[in-house]
Amino acid sequence: MNGIKIDEIRFENYRQYGTGSISFPGGSSHNLSILIAQNGTGKTTLLNAITWCLYGKEPQLADKDKALPVLNTQVLKDAAENEIKDVQVTLTVSDGDKVIEFSRKHSFIPRTGRDGIKRAVDGPDTFTVSTTVQRDFSNTKIVTGIDAEFLRNQYFHDAIYDFYFFDGENLKMFFTPGREKDIKRSIYNISQVSLLENVLDHVQKLSSRYTHELGKASPDIEKIQTEKEEQEKALQRHRDSLSDAKRAISKLSLEQTEIDDALTRYKPITDLQSERAALETESENIKIRRETLSTERSAFIRRYTVLIKLYPRMQSILRYISEKEVNGELPPSIDIAQVKELLDLLNGNLDQPCPMCNHEIGETGREHLERLLAKASVSSKTSNFLKEIKGTLQDAVDEVKQYRTKRAKITQTESAIEEDDRRVTKRLAEIAKILINYENSGEEKVNVPKLEARRNDIKQNIATHNQTIGAAESGIKLCEKEIERLDKKLEEAKSKLEQSGKTQRQLAVVNMLKGYYTQILNDITGGMRDEIEGTTRQIFETMNWKTKSFGSMEIDDDYSVSICDPDGLVMTASLSATEQMALAYAFILAIHNASGRNCPLVIDSPIGRSSDKNRECIAEALLEISEEKQIIMLFTPDDYTLPVQEMYADKAYIKKLQLSENEKFVEGIER
Repeated sequence: MNGIKIDEIRFENYRQYGTGSISFPGGSSHNLSILIAQNGTGKTTLLNAITWCLYGKEPQLADKDKALPVLNTQVLKDAAENEIKDVQVTLTVSDGDKVIEFSRKHSFIPRTGRDGIKRAVDGPDTFTVSTTVQRDFSNTKIVTGIDAEFLRNQYFHDAIYDFYFFDGENLKMFFTPGREKDIKRSIYNISQVSLLENVLDHVQKLSSRYTHELGKASPDIEKIQTEKEEQEKALQRHRDSLSDAKRAISKLSLEQTEIDDALTRYKPITDLQSERAALETESENIKIRRETLSTERSAFIRRYTVLIKLYPRMQSILRYISEKEVNGELPPSIDIAQVKELLDLLNGNLDQPCPMCNHEIGETGREHLERLLAKASVSSKTSNFLKEIKGTLQDAVDEVKQYRTKRAKITQTESAIEEDDRRVTKRLAEIAKILINYENSGEEKVNVPKLEARRNDIKQNIATHNQTIGAAESGIKLCEKEIERLDKKLEEAKSKLEQSGKTQRQLAVVNMLKGYYTQILNDITGGMRDEIEGTTRQIFETMNWKTKSFGSMEIDDDYSVSICDPDGLVMTASLSATEQMALAYAFILAIHNASGRNCPLVIDSPIGRSSDKNRECIAEALLEISEEKQIIMLFTPDDYTLPVQEMYADKAYIKKLQLSENEKFVEGIER
């Protein structure tokens, strides 16, 4: 297996692990390690030990303010007053021929307060990273501070550390609105795309600098470049506004879904809430019908503007053709081929009788045939053209006669849409009024008026953000169009300068590089997103026992995941806890795969509270993935069910942990 692998975790005075280590050799055929421990034994603490070592965080603590100190309580108790005690966790990782050790050491000073309780007072905190190549420790390099954090982020980026170390029961947090920018930036950092972005940014700055230098020789260039930079700033503001509005809508929509779920579960108003859900779906369909009608009306107007304008002329031409046909002025059909064949047969021998009538032809007859052939050729073309356009003209005239009928149909459809809209809007307002004035019995925990008021605020805020999105999208188009125009003006102004100038040559090279780098960046990032989307879909289907409940899946440019039902309606927020778990796993693994960093996973409660079918699907999918990637799983005995045990038997390295008799230390680790 190629990839990054956690070889060992070493502890010194860290919580109930005290001082010792755990190695992760993996199984015989899979790189899978399983730790089994009762809740409270240190299963989740192991996850915290890793994140504390790398980031100084313990995200799995239920209440950080009420948690015990990082320093082991027995060590704290036995320590002398003011004796410095260090807590250290070291994570040893192998990456090909390199061994990397991430280590955090935090010093504490035990002091007894006036209440007689000994507490650990914070001291210095140091994070170091050492790198050794080919296990030759004479070439070990050690870095601290910002350099250490930079190196850590090349392996386990801090913005998405929970994509490597997480609790399987809390996977729905991966789709919390607002995380998209962090996810995108971290993916780029992990895959080194950010380095290319930095290079491109530097090249763009050089281009701007050289252009301003040229502007010293040409006021026009300076003016155009300044205008362009202002447009680029405006473009970025519009893009930020668009992104912020979309993110806000996503967050608000999730909150509205939670409110709707709470209202639906409250039995006295369940039917009312269900009716509202159906009406809101109908309201969305009405919007689609209105947009479709608007498109049809525009096409109708364009079509009949032309037809009605040409109607008098089309009728005039049709009358002309009809008159010619009635008067026999249109020549009858002549077999031109037969006339040609006859002339060819004569071939100047005018004494030869006509093969059709057996009469002499003579010079006069030959000339008549030639005139007939010429006349027939021209007339046939004219006749055929008139015959061809007659049918088209007649269809167009008939279509004009249907104008009133078609217009009435559009008007009727519009009236029906407006009637449905009034009905739905009226009933939705009635339901909202009932709920905002609903009187709770006082015994229920659901405050209906409060939830309804918040729901109304959310709807208004979403409408406001949608207006922002519309304005931002229009602004983006205008800015892009203006930048394109200014680029052309800039090139025209540059072409008027001396082509042999040093700055001109430098600018040409820089702009050429900018074009190359931009194309490469677009190809890489576009391909990466497409790859993540495809892999996410594939793994999600593998982990889910349902086969007909889901339709399309999309990951947008900001790496926000959307999954639709077979009818195309977005249902990401409506997935069950198990489905959210499967989708999160799929997304995480797809990111790992596309980033080029085959990093390990450490998962507490990897199968969560999923049902039997999904439990086995997820367990099997993770087992297959462990053939290519290291996975460390933390189970309770209850979660490590017999079907999972049988599936993982002889394929995983298994270790059981338990508390010591005095419950101060974890037993089962190497001392």
